[in-house]
Formats: sequence, structure tokens, C-alpha cells
Amino acid sequence: MFRMVKKSGPRPSSPEMEFARIILGGGTMRTFAWQLWVAIVLCTAAMCVPATTALTSTGRRILQYSQHDPIGRLEVQILIEFKTSVTSDPNKVLVGWNSNDPHPCGWRGVACDPMNIIPAVIALEIPDAQLEGVIPAALAGLNFLQRLDLSGNRLGGTIPRAVGNLTQLSFLSLSSNNLTGEIPSEIGQLSRLQILQLDNNNFVGGIPASIGRASELQSLDLGDNNLGGSIPSQLSNCSKLLRLGLQRNQFIGDIPASLSLLQNLQVLNLHDNHLTGEIPSELGGLQQLKVFNLAHNNLSGLIPASLGQLSSLRVIALGDNTFDVQEVPSWLSSLHNLVELHLFLMNLKGDIMPLLVNLPQLEVIDCWGNALTGTIPPEVGNLRNLTSFDLTANPLIGGIPDEIGLLTKLRGLHLWGTGIGGQFPATMGNMSSLLEIVVEQAGVRGPVPPEFGRLKNMRRLCIPYNSLEGPLPIELSNLTNLMHIRAQGNLFTGKLLVDFSKMPMLNRMDLSDNQLEGALPTSMVNCPLYLLNLSSNHFQGPIPALYGNLSSLQMLYLDKNRLTGSLPVELTRPKMLGDIRVASNFLSGPIPQSIGRLQWLYYLHLQDNRLTGEIPPSLSQCIMLVDLNLASNYLTGPIAGKGFGNFSESLTRLILSNNLLTGILPPELGYLQKLLVLDLSGNHFSGTIPATLSLDRALQVIDLSHNNLQGQIPKVLGQLQDLTSVDFSSNNLTGSIPDTGIFLKVPASAYSGNPNLCGAILSKKCADMPTTACSGIQCRRVWIPIVATVPSAIILGVAVYLWWLILFSGRFKPESSTVKMHFGPRVPRKFTVQDLDAATNGFNSDNVLGTGARSTVYRGRLASGSAAEGITIALKVLTLGHRHDAKAMAELSGEVQTLLKLKHINIVNLLGFCCHEKMMALILEYMPNGSLHDHLYKNPRNPLSWEVRLDIALGVANGMVHLHEEASEPVIHCDLKPSNILLDKDFQARISDFGISRLTDWGQEELSVSSLNGTRGYIPPEYAMSPKVSTKGDVYSYGVVLLEMLTGKQPLNKEFLDEGHVHSGIVGWVAEKTSDDSNFKEILDPTLLENASEISLKQMGMVLIIAKTCTLEIPRNRPKMRDVAEALLKITRKR
Repeated sequence: MFRMVKKSGPRPSSPEMEFARIILGGGTMRTFAWQLWVAIVLCTAAMCVPATTALTSTGRRILQYSQHDPIGRLEVQILIEFKTSVTSDPNKVLVGWNSNDPHPCGWRGVACDPMNIIPAVIALEIPDAQLEGVIPAALAGLNFLQRLDLSGNRLGGTIPRAVGNLTQLSFLSLSSNNLTGEIPSEIGQLSRLQILQLDNNNFVGGIPASIGRASELQSLDLGDNNLGGSIPSQLSNCSKLLRLGLQRNQFIGDIPASLSLLQNLQVLNLHDNHLTGEIPSELGGLQQLKVFNLAHNNLSGLIPASLGQLSSLRVIALGDNTFDVQEVPSWLSSLHNLVELHLFLMNLKGDIMPLLVNLPQLEVIDCWGNALTGTIPPEVGNLRNLTSFDLTANPLIGGIPDEIGLLTKLRGLHLWGTGIGGQFPATMGNMSSLLEIVVEQAGVRGPVPPEFGRLKNMRRLCIPYNSLEGPLPIELSNLTNLMHIRAQGNLFTGKLLVDFSKMPMLNRMDLSDNQLEGALPTSMVNCPLYLLNLSSNHFQGPIPALYGNLSSLQMLYLDKNRLTGSLPVELTRPKMLGDIRVASNFLSGPIPQSIGRLQWLYYLHLQDNRLTGEIPPSLSQCIMLVDLNLASNYLTGPIAGKGFGNFSESLTRLILSNNLLTGILPPELGYLQKLLVLDLSGNHFSGTIPATLSLDRALQVIDLSHNNLQGQIPKVLGQLQDLTSVDFSSNNLTGSIPDTGIFLKVPASAYSGNPNLCGAILSKKCADMPTTACSGIQCRRVWIPIVATVPSAIILGVAVYLWWLILFSGRFKPESSTVKMHFGPRVPRKFTVQDLDAATNGFNSDNVLGTGARSTVYRGRLASGSAAEGITIALKVLTLGHRHDAKAMAELSGEVQTLLKLKHINIVNLLGFCCHEKMMALILEYMPNGSLHDHLYKNPRNPLSWEVRLDIALGVANGMVHLHEEASEPVIHCDLKPSNILLDKDFQARISDFGISRLTDWGQEELSVSSLNGTRGYIPPEYAMSPKVSTKGDVYSYGVVLLEMLTGKQPLNKEFLDEGHVHSGIVGWVAEKTSDDSNFKEILDPTLLENASEISLKQMGMVLIIAKTCTLEIPRNRPKMRDVAEALLKITRKR
């Protein structure tokens, strides 16, 4: 059955068609096709003219169809070709498309025009069907097509240039796919086109100026691509344009003043680009403009006063640019239709509120991060439609007026960092729509009004670091939708009487740093709390055993109270509990033996209590432990050295000072490769200082004072380059103080109380004493293998160096049109320009996979007759400047020689190269699933699952281990990032792009370079201070990649810059968000939280710890990639 579609207008008729209509008497075209043929033959015969001569081209088409297939066999073939080009149809949308079916008009997504002589296809609409494949050029054969909608799929490749043949097209939507390449200029031939939607793809290049010839265009949306260059002034020729969306691209240059000619324009979205210059004053003439968004660019100068003429304006967004410091524009008060005002981070000063209180339609005030002054006037109550009010980080005064209670539609009130002072008015209880109050560090004083209990829709109550006082009102018990309450750093007193059991969604409670008293509350034990912080108050009594019912608990902070009793065994029940801090109380009794159940425990602070007994051996099962502080208790017994090996990849602080511990210091303390601080002072340890401590290469502090240690101070401790503080005082140590490293810098007090120590620092000459740092068979077992390997290592190093000089000292030598390269014993296949021309169909732009600053990558297929016949390849063609561009040659030589040394499943495979005066290229294996960057940021409808991300992370780690430790010559990548991590057909990770990598010698973790390329956001901080690159720099870049996979955010995301992390980017932002009073779930990619299992969340938490460790500021504190790979392997096994 035909799908009936109303035509947009009468179709022009040829003489043959009109004559046929008369003969047929207006009957149904489908049922009279045979009569049509008879009529044409009879009519032409009557005029004594052969039929084939009398008919025009349109008539001949009718004749063809009526002779062979009156429904349109050609359209069937074209649609079947489209179906063939679709490689995946998970929703089976195209199942009903049958090549033997002569009636395509009944197919799903296909519509025909039943009023035409031949019911031609006029619409192909298959949106949001998850189709994969490419768009075939054959679609251009649907000559009567008016609407083409393939949006919301996963189609790749390029837009065929033949699209310009669809001259009847009025609607074209290909948005939200994975299309690449440039936008074809032939689109400008579509003279009837009204809607063009190409947003949310991967298009590159500029906007074709020919689009200006599409005179009927009403909506042009090219947002969310990688388009660049300047905005063409020819767009001003599209005089009927109502909407222009170019947001989130890479456009540069000025905003064309000619856009002011688009007098019908209603929406102008240019935000999130790199536009510069001033806002053209001519844009004030766009009288129909309703949405004007230029936020997140680099615009400068003053804001033109002509914008006050935009009387129809409903949304204006100019925030986050580099405008000159200027007063708040007075013309804002004339925008009477304004609904949303976004003027954040604009260097505005002065008093803005008097200009806004008379704009009755205003719903959003978003003016944070300026230098706005003045007060919030009582007239704010006139803004009855206001839903969001954000004046964060502006120096306001005068308090919050009572009239704010009239804003019954307000959903968010943000006055963080304003210093506004005053008290919360009781009238705020009337703001029934409020979802969140964020009034932090605002100088607000007095009590929290009981009327807050009427805010039944409240989700977040964030009022920390003010001067609020009195008890928290019991009326807060009525906030049944509350999820977060943060009220730390105030002066609250009295007992905590709020009934939290009425808040079934409460997951974060921070009431620390107040003066609350009485017993710890238990009403929240059935809430899904992940953070409970009641530290630094005056709570008394025991820790409730009911806290063991908090099954979602991850962080428990009860330190600095007056708690008594023992640590309840029930605290070891919450499986996710990773951070326990109950220091500085009066707790007694033993540490529960069941502490080993907490496999995700990473912080354990129990210091400054009265705990007794031995340190539980089960603690060694907490293999993720980062910080252990049991100082100032009454713990006894020895340290069980056996379990320290479990902490080798995690523990950074071990503080057991001021206890009653005995026994020797176990040699296994040398297993703690990440240890920064070791404090065992104030105990009863005996024996010698183990020389194995020198293996803890990251150590910064050693305090062994006030024990009964004997023997000499191991000289090898002087080799610890990061060591900044030592204290060996008050022991029974003997012999000479070492004269290397840290021992030359610490004061004499670090050795006091050891009468048998001698050395220059004590002004005490040494007698003839043994010089060995240790004695006996145990010492020899430790050091003899090390000493024995030194000569071998030297010989091997010299041999490797000479071998490298022999094999890799070659240079490019131009001969004729070919440039020769010299390799070692493994020689890659050499391709000619003709080979690659054939493989890529003449370097057709349809085969472009991507374009970067240094190269263009093509997809190709090797021609028959070659050794690799039929293989699909990725061809990386380097960008050449002058003839025999030295930089390109060096890059090609470096990348080829690097790839020749690498053979690993997680590193892209080199198939060959081409070195010619016209072209320098690498031939690599093709990765059908693109890059990790594409899947993180260009495919929002089909995000990678956590399992796939974890496998990718492990694969990259394994590949980096091969680079750093297993290759014939170690390699420092120098540019590891998601776009250089490719994915094969099984989503197996392959590291690519070794153009700026560096080869090193074995055992060399650093290398000096004359210059360094890389990508901002991934370059480690130390590279800005030194010309040295290192494997630890690669580890930092890898940590950033992990953070991206966890958060779904790019390293220099605007959000990070807006929050002050200009230099640290995602690293600083994550560190802040996952500090003591934060939950790591808040930083996760929302798509990861959908249907996330408990095991998955645990894995994410552990990967976050790894990422944060990889991105530590001091390079030596970062792990090796082998350590990272082993840790990830353990995590993947917990599925």
C-alpha cells in the first residue's frame, strides 16, 4: 500500500503527462499504467510521428516504466543498494525491504507521491535506528526525493558529492552519526533545500561558501563537529535563514558583520569556538533574533550598545570570553522579552540587579564569576518567573531580602563565595519549587529557619563555612527528597534531632566542624549514604553498631570527637567502605580481626586513641591500602612482615609511632615501592635497620627515633634521592654516619641519643669500625646478586649502544625522485606512489579517515597482484612543506624505525612505507572501530560500556609495558591520548602515532630532547621545567586517559577551567572532587552509572585510584606501567 504524503506544491507537468491525464480521465495512476502505454502509442500514431521521437525525456521515462515495471524498478534497485551499504541493522528496520518486491512505497521509512504519474519515492526517513554503514552515492538517483532523514544512526564515511543531484530535496538531516570528511560543496546546488542538519558528526574542513547559493535555506545546523576556518560571509545570501547553529567547532577569526543581512534570523548559536575580535555592532539590527549565544570564545573589546536594540531577544549568552573590564551594560533593562541571561566570567563590574528587576519574563540569571557589587534589592520579588539565580563569586553585600520568598518557581539559588552576609529569611520557606540551595562561604549568620522544613522538593542543601548557629531545626526531617546535606564549618550546637530516616534518597551528609553534641545519630542507618562526616564535633558515647547497616557507605569520618568504647566489628560489613577516619577520640580495645573484609579500604586513620592488642594480620588482605595511621595508641606485639608484600603497589604512608610495638623491623618493609612516609618512632623495636629500605625508592621521610635499634645506619639509604627527612635519634646505633645524600643535610639532632655514633656532623671522630652497612648471610643474600649484575649491565649497555650506532645512524639521501632510508635487519615493505594511488582511488576525499596538523589518514584497499592483496589499510600521509621537508622526513624515519622494533598485540602493526619526493607515508593495519576519542566524545548515543573501557585500559597498559620494558630498545611515546588509541574489530586497543616518540637505552628512564611536541592536557607538568622526557611522563599521560574514560570529559574541558583548574585541568578537578568530603561517583561519566553493578562500581573506584597515582605531580612517585598493568589485571579478574 502506498504511503499517502501531501505534496509541498504542484509538480511541473510535461506535455506528455498532461495529454496522458486527459486520455485517462484522471483515473488512479497505479491502476492505469497499461492504459497509459496504449494511449501514448495511439496518440503518437494518430499524429503520424514515431512514439520514440514524439516523447521528451520525461515521456521516455514513463514509457520505460510502463513497458517494464509501472511502479519504478529503478527506485527499488537504489533502495536495495542502500540496504546493502548498511552493515548493521540491530532493530531490523530494513528487514522488510525485498528486492523482489515491486512496491517500495510500502517499505518502512519510504514514502511516495501517489499523485504522480509514476508513484516516485519522495521521502526516505529512518532516524534513530542505530544503523551502521555508509551512505551510497546511488541515493542521488532518487530524482524526486524531497526529504532525507538518517539522523541518530551510526553511519560513517563521507557525504557523497552526488548529493547535489537531489534537486527536489527540501529537508536533509544526517545529524548524530559518525560521518567524516568535508561537507561537499555540491550541497549548494540544492536550490529547494530548506532544512540542513549535519550536527554532531566528525566533519572537518570549512563551511563551503557554495551553501550561500541555497537561497531557500531556513535552518542550518553544523554544530558539534570539527569544522574550522572562518565563517564564510556568503552565508548572508541565505536571506530566509531562521536558524544558524555553528556551535562547538573550531572556527576562528572574526564574526562576519554581513550576518546582519539575515533579517529573518531568530537563532544564532556560535558558542564554544575560537572566535576572536569584537562583536560586530551591526548585529544589533537583527530585529527578529530570539537566541544569541556567543559564549566560550575568545571575543574581546567592549560589548556594543546596539545589542540593546534586539527587542525580540529571549536568550543572550556572552559568558567566558576575554572582553575588556566594563560596567554592566545599561541596555539590559530594555530587553523586556528576555528569558535567559548568561553573562558569567565577563569582567563585568557594577550593580546589575537594578537593571534586571523590571524584566518580568526573566527565568535564568547566570552571572557568576564577575566583579558585580551592590545588593540583591527587595524588587527581586518582581521576578516571579525566575527558576535559576546564580551570582556565585561576586562581592555582594546586604543580605538576602525577605522578598526572595516570592520566587515560588525558583529551583536553584547559588550565592557561593559572595560574602553577602545577613541571615536566611524565614520567607524562603515559601519557595516550594526549590531543588538546591548553595550558599557556601557567604558570611550568612544566625539560625537555619524552621520554615526550611516546608521545602519538600529540596535535593541539595549546601550551606557550609558560614557563621550559622543554634541547633539544626527538627523541621528539616520533612525534606523527604533530600540527597545531599552539607553544613560543615559552622557554629551549630546541641543534639542532632533531625529524623533522617524520612529521607530515603540521602546519600551524603557532612556536618563536620561544628559544635554538635550528644550521642551519634542512628536515624540514617537505612539511607543509601556513601559519605558520613561528623568529625570535629563534641559527640560522645560509642560508635553505633548500626552503622554496619550502611551498605553503601564508602567514607566514614568520626575523628576529633569524644567517642568511647571499642571499634564495632559491624563496621567491617559495608563492602564498599574505603576510608575510615576515627582518630583523636577515646576509643579502646582491639582493632577488629575482621578488618580484612574491607578489600577496598585505602585510608585507615585510628591514631590518637587508646586501642590495645596487636595489629591484626588480616589487615594485609586490604591490598588497596594507601594510608595507614595507627599512631599514639597502646598497640603491642611485632609487625608481621609477611603481609607487607601485599601493599607493594599501594601503601604511601605507614605511621605506627608512639605505641608499644616490639620485635625487629622486617626486611619486607623494602617491598613498599610506593612508600613516601615511614614513621615507626616511639616504640620498642630492636635489631638493625634493614638495608632493604633502600628499595623503597619513593621514600621521603624516615623516622625511627626513640626505639632500641642497634648496628649501623645503612649507607645505601643515601641513594634515596627523594628522601628529605630522617630521624634516628634515641636508639643504640653505632658506627659512622654515612656521608652521602640526605645524611649531609639533616641536623645533628637527628642522631642524638646514640652515644656510639660518630661522624663529622656530630663533631666526633670515628675509630676503626666496620664499614659494611650490614653483616651476616642475610645481608649477603640481599646484595651479592646486585653487585654481581653490575659488570654485566655495563657490558650489555655498551654493546647495545654500539649496535644502535651501527644499525640506526642512517639518514635520508635524495636520489632522483626517491628518498632512501636505512634500516636494521628487519626491513619493511616499500610501496610506490602508484600502489597507494590505486589503493585509495586516487586519494579520494571519500576515503579520508581524519586530518591532523602533521598528517592525513586515508582508508584504502591494496590492489590485486600485490603481496597483501585485498587487505584494507590505513594510509598515513605526512604533511609536506618544502621539497624534501626535513621535519616530515625525520618524523617518517623515526616512526618507521620505532615501529620496526615493536611487535605487540596492543600496538598498531606497520605494513610498509612510501618515501618519495611527492609523498611520505606509512602503511598501517586498518582499525575499523576508529579511536577511543571517537567513542568517548563523538558517539554519545552508543557509549562504551564499563567492561569495554576496562579492557581498553588494560590493553593500553600492556602495550606501554612493551614500549618501556620489552621492546628491543625502550620507547618513550610522548603523545599518548585517546585519539592515538585505535580500536580493532573486537575493540582491542592498539597504540599508534609514534611520530614524536623517543628511543632510549636500556635502564634509561629519561632522555634529553631539543624540542618537545605533544598535546596540552596530556603533557606532564615536569616537561615545562626541563627538556627531559621520561617513561614517567608517559605514565602521567596514561593516567589522564584513564580519567577521561572514567569521567567522559576531555582534559581541558571548560568546566575545569571555569572552576579554576587552568593549569591542572582534569587532574586538578578530579583531585578536588574526590577529596575527603566528596564521592567519586560524582565525577563518573553518567552513562557508566546506568545499570552499574556493585562490582563495576568497585572497579571504577580502584581504577580512579590508579589514575590519580599515575598523575602524581612528582614523577618518581608515579608507578611503572608494569605495575599499572598488573593492578588492572587483578581488577578485571574480579568480574
